[in-house]
Amino acid sequence: MKLKLLFVLLMNCANMLQAQTLETLKPEALKFYEGHYYMDFNEIAGLTYPKIIETANKENFIKKLDSDYQNTVYRKRLQLVHPVFGYSAIKKIDGISFCIITYKNPTRYSFEQKLDTETASQKTAELKQSTKATEVIFEPIRNSINVKYTSKIIAVADSSTGNNWKFFNFDDPAQEEIFRNIFNENIKKTLGL
Repeated sequence: MKLKLLFVLLMNCANMLQAQTLETLKPEALKFYEGHYYMDFNEIAGLTYPKIIETANKENFIKKLDSDYQNTVYRKRLQLVHPVFGYSAIKKIDGISFCIITYKNPTRYSFEQKLDTETASQKTAELKQSTKATEVIFEPIRNSINVKYTSKIIAVADSSTGNNWKFFNFDDPAQEEIFRNIFNENIKKTLGL
């Protein structure tokens, strides 16, 4: 009996150590991105930090994602099949592991109704502000707006995630707000957030 308990304890320790390395983070970050690229909203929900799903509930979370990607106004599509991720150093703060991941994320918004010059200008300004984009270009022939910006996701491994990497998507203001409400000032300051 003691041997079984020791084995389970050792396995849990091994999982905790393994789950908090760059080698285990990279494939999870790619899955998270691919979930967005292929619009696999169940995959995204499974890789999102649990408190976000608890706050919205999974069904509403998926409906919001679906609405963010395709609605009566536009269809949003990510353009890079293989983005290049930039990883910060993994930081362990108050027993929680964090890593900030950034990547260039060009996105095209294709509009359902033909945009006139004034509306295109208005939508371009809105997208530039909401995405903090470096470049926003109206493409009249495609009736779309191409937005070039850098995305930021925060990877977290803690007791609520089973010490597996889960993500906050800082492109979503609601997720950024949840992150800021959950984690203390020391964590945010240490991470530079």
